[in-house]
Amino acid sequence: MSKRKSSNSGQTPDKRSRLSQPEPSEEDEKGYFSSGDGFSTSQSVTGEVGIIESISLRNFMCHSMLGPFAFGPNVNFVVGNNGSGKSAVLTALIVALGGKAHTTNRGSSLKGFVKEGERSLSVTKKEELISILDHFNIQVDNPVSILTQEMSKHFLHSKGEGDKYKFFMKATQLDQMKEDYTYIMKTKTMTQNTVEKHRETLQELKRKYREKEERYKSLASLDEMQQKLDELKNQMAWALVAEVEQEMKPMTERITAEEKATVKYDQKVEEWEGKVQEANRILGQLQDQLEGVAQRMQQLQPQCDELKSQAQARNRDLKSTEAGLHRKKANLRDLERDKDQLNKQIRELEHSISQTNSADTHARVEKLNHIQAELEQLLAKDRLGKMRAYEDRKKAQECCRKLQAELTELQNEEELEELSSRIIVCREEFEAARNQVLTHKREYEEAEQLSQQQREAFNSIAEEAEPIKKQLSNSDQELAKSKHYKKHYEEKRKAHVDMIKTLKKNLNEKDQVLQASIAKASEICPERLDVRKTAKSLDSEISCLRHKINTQQDQQGHRDTIVRQFHEAKENFSNIARQVKGLEAIIRQLTEIINTRHDDYAEVRMYLSVRCKIYFNSMLSQRGYMGKMTFDHKNETLSISVQPGEGGVSDMRSLSGGERSFSTVCFVLSLWAITDAPFRALDAFDVPMDMVNRRNIEC
Repeated sequence: MSKRKSSNSGQTPDKRSRLSQPEPSEEDEKGYFSSGDGFSTSQSVTGEVGIIESISLRNFMCHSMLGPFAFGPNVNFVVGNNGSGKSAVLTALIVALGGKAHTTNRGSSLKGFVKEGERSLSVTKKEELISILDHFNIQVDNPVSILTQEMSKHFLHSKGEGDKYKFFMKATQLDQMKEDYTYIMKTKTMTQNTVEKHRETLQELKRKYREKEERYKSLASLDEMQQKLDELKNQMAWALVAEVEQEMKPMTERITAEEKATVKYDQKVEEWEGKVQEANRILGQLQDQLEGVAQRMQQLQPQCDELKSQAQARNRDLKSTEAGLHRKKANLRDLERDKDQLNKQIRELEHSISQTNSADTHARVEKLNHIQAELEQLLAKDRLGKMRAYEDRKKAQECCRKLQAELTELQNEEELEELSSRIIVCREEFEAARNQVLTHKREYEEAEQLSQQQREAFNSIAEEAEPIKKQLSNSDQELAKSKHYKKHYEEKRKAHVDMIKTLKKNLNEKDQVLQASIAKASEICPERLDVRKTAKSLDSEISCLRHKINTQQDQQGHRDTIVRQFHEAKENFSNIARQVKGLEAIIRQLTEIINTRHDDYAEVRMYLSVRCKIYFNSMLSQRGYMGKMTFDHKNETLSISVQPGEGGVSDMRSLSGGERSFSTVCFVLSLWAITDAPFRALDAFDVPMDMVNRRNIEC
């Protein structure tokens, strides 16, 4: 069996599952033993492949040149004196076949085998040697294949069951299988640890990869945002054009409407112009009528003035005569007072007359009565014409006072006569004044009547002018109103026309802006776009998108760096993921291999144990011995019991030297029988012999 045929492919099961595998029982081994009863140990097979044909030593150990040694296809003996190089040949064989220095028990390093003083050596590739060893199943480290002198002594003097079991394991390469199994388990554990570490690393790499992927994808979104920004700019350009056109549309419609409204203002101006002309015509007619009335009034004015002057003259005369009458009335009042005094005097005189009947007194009384009668008549006349004699009132009063004074003096005859004369004169003057007042009053009334008639005629003409003046005032107001409205509508028409001019000017300016916007939009986007959004909303979107782009560019950095980092992160993640996946596959394979090899190991161990028992008993039977081998794989012990001849079964430690040596040789031969090495080498083969057999060989 080749220890190097094992592969790393396969998976190992869990260690607990391995420990739970059942160990082969003694009955199983007995079954193998019974099945091998007919096995023959006498084989005469000639080696053909994997045998050593020759060996030579050059500058090896203490030998400059030793050999070459030619070997036959079967058993070969190398004999010689001590120090002749017999062990050196075996050591050279071990070293040449890739054995380690400590395996030879002659040094700790291969460089120690180079002859002292030599500076050159021949080196071959170990890979090629390993391939040869694997191909021919040459087991250099197997003590049964190449048994050195030290190993032989150690084996012979070893009495422990554990050492025998270890020798069995080493000879059958089961320990190598166990080591391989342990190595696979360690490899699996290390692989699992590596996988766990890789998984942790993978998570971090995955996080970085996702982060780089997001940044990489964001480049696409950045391109999309940039493309979207360009589209928004194109839409913005034509949206501005659409807004200008939209602004021009109501302006054009308003200009059209205002131009239509101009006709209304023209009609209003014409309407009020006609009203102004009509008002002027009516005003002219009224002014003509008023001028005719004014001419008639001017014609009557001199007559009215003359009659008024005459009436005023008559009025002055009347007032003058009335003033004289007033004076006369005053005189009459004075006369009345004088009358009262005179009556008193008369009563007194009558009284005195009644007392005196003289003729003189009687004459005076008559005279007094006569004066009193005249005075009463005068007073009566005065009452009738006191209004007419109002002008001579003062004169009459004066006369009356004088008369009263004279009456007072009539106590004497002389005073009474004088008073009567004066009363007569006063009466005449009063009558004359009254007549004059009446005359002047009549003349005044006639003049006043004529003046009144003339004034009435003048007023009649003036009254004819009043409605004309009123109509003239109304017409004048209507004219002013018409002129006002005419001016108002003319101003409104002018303002309206000016407004239309301003609107047209603004429209023209807006059209220039439109043409500039169209030219600019055509430069940005030659094909016109039908934009539904407003320029304000587009501007808001553009600002927001620019902010996002700038922020993302600041956060992400350069595009090439992002792409490179993304691919590096992706490659690292993919590599680790593949490694993890591969390691997981290896773990699965190792688990399968461990499971398989554990089962195979247990089966092979049981199989080899049975074969070893069979060969051991077969070897012992050649001398009539019987023996028993008990394997305790759980405790890793091997106990050997031998029954020499007719004696009882005893442990090898209780055997004699020859019996123990023979039993040991049988054990070694049984191990040789169950191993498939192409050749076997034994140093100092006389070591296991007893003295009798050794002497027989020497002889």
